[in-house]
Amino acid sequence: MSKTPFEIEDLHKFIEHKAKSKTIIGKKQLSEKFENAISYLNNVYNKWFPKKTNFSDIHIAEQIFIKSVKSDYLKHWVKYQLLALIKSAQRAFFNVEYYMGSNPRTKYSKKFGCITEIIFEIMQFLDHASFYVEGQHAGYGWRIRRVLNSAEIFEGSKMLFERRIHEWHLGNFVITPTAIFLIRQSIEIRLKNAFGIHTILSKDGKILKVPGIIFLQFAKENISDVEFPIKFSVIEKVYNWTQHYIHGGFIPHLWEIEWAFHVLKPLFEPYIEDKDGKLIRYDRYGSVKIKQLFYNQAEEKIKKLLEPKFGADIIIRRVNDPEALLVK
Repeated sequence: MSKTPFEIEDLHKFIEHKAKSKTIIGKKQLSEKFENAISYLNNVYNKWFPKKTNFSDIHIAEQIFIKSVKSDYLKHWVKYQLLALIKSAQRAFFNVEYYMGSNPRTKYSKKFGCITEIIFEIMQFLDHASFYVEGQHAGYGWRIRRVLNSAEIFEGSKMLFERRIHEWHLGNFVITPTAIFLIRQSIEIRLKNAFGIHTILSKDGKILKVPGIIFLQFAKENISDVEFPIKFSVIEKVYNWTQHYIHGGFIPHLWEIEWAFHVLKPLFEPYIEDKDGKLIRYDRYGSVKIKQLFYNQAEEKIKKLLEPKFGADIIIRRVNDPEALLVK
């Protein structure tokens, strides 16, 4: 078994020790250890992929949120995953530094949980990545289960409901990936509400179970009349990626979940700059723009889309204010 890289082991042990002892974490010391770990990962990336190329966050997202990885693409997949985990870890650590900055004498808290889990997953990822790039496993011996059991999902749901996510016991293992359920639902509801749909009923007034993917299909088929703040293909890929967890019970890498939040943020929390370049928030619904004429026709178009499954006599109730900005 290979020895764990010092930079990663040092950071992991430092945070783990502080967590168990509940002692104050020094911001400077933690920052130095984190930067050493990131430097090590950057060196690994430069060794495996010496050709310097700058990729946008959107491009990286398009490469990591894919249904399956073919054998001849594995090395490229490693490249984008490694970039993703480095950037994700840096964003997570930025949140830790911000938290520590506002609370100088902060003891260990769940603010550090994301970093701790990412560090652990890094070693497992590098082990497999070494095989895809160099032809042999690194053999670090760090392992994490990637398949859930039903009891964990149930316990995780209870913990969220009872606001017990700060506790350390069985359900904590599934709390983070449980967020994927809400990522999928947020996309479905965002699109449904953007098109001004409240409920869809049968002719006798019963609520129809319309699959959320219908609204993605509707948006894709009418993309010339709808403007999103990010590429629609990314929204679609993230949505399809959630199915691996929801229907298969396969746990993704932690940085993939963080990356989903990162790239989808403009869809839910848009920002603009004022004249001085300062970021200011405005109505989040304005991040989706729909042509007024198309919006007026949306009800009939959706009825036509649903007709093969539910028949022609469905009833669509509209919302008073859609989660979108209507434009000419």
